[in-house]
Amino acid sequence: MGTLCLSQALILRCESLTEIESIALFIPTAVEFLFASSLLFKTRGDSRKHLFLTFEGWVYFALALLELLSHIAPAVRDDLAVFRAVDIVLGALSSFPLLLYIIFLCFLTCSEFLVGLPQWLQKFGKFLLLILIPLVIVFNEVASFIGITHRIIGTTVAVGFSNSQNKTLWTLGTVRVGDSSLVQRLILS
Repeated sequence: MGTLCLSQALILRCESLTEIESIALFIPTAVEFLFASSLLFKTRGDSRKHLFLTFEGWVYFALALLELLSHIAPAVRDDLAVFRAVDIVLGALSSFPLLLYIIFLCFLTCSEFLVGLPQWLQKFGKFLLLILIPLVIVFNEVASFIGITHRIIGTTVAVGFSNSQNKTLWTLGTVRVGDSSLVQRLILS
């Protein structure tokens, strides 16, 4: 499946997916949703920082479900205006799971890893984290829309790039954190 997805979430806004591929890509997200939900019961009395990881899984699931429906429902799939509106919503909201995941990592870093460092280094690390979080989110949000076009190819509405320069700009602006949050949930469960 040599396809390119246009949002930081690895299965959102993908170019040229068939209906079966869209359904197949939704299955790992559903599994992630189950593990994210299990964190609520596993860490009930513990620190609340794991709630960010749980909410990230839920938001990611909701976005993936909207993406799946945009490929399956004929009312969305076959109408360029409706498809464009759904795609813009997906693009705008696709950085929200990344934000939740980065906030979780920030809390985890501050509470588990920075505590053994000298005070001045702790302050520098926290300051650096506070600067990097907005930068990552802004770059991903902007990259979700740079040079992306919506068009009809044959009978299918598609999303993609108008030229190779736009694809290069998108590649430079998008930061891939990866979906290691599923691995994190497996470890915490």
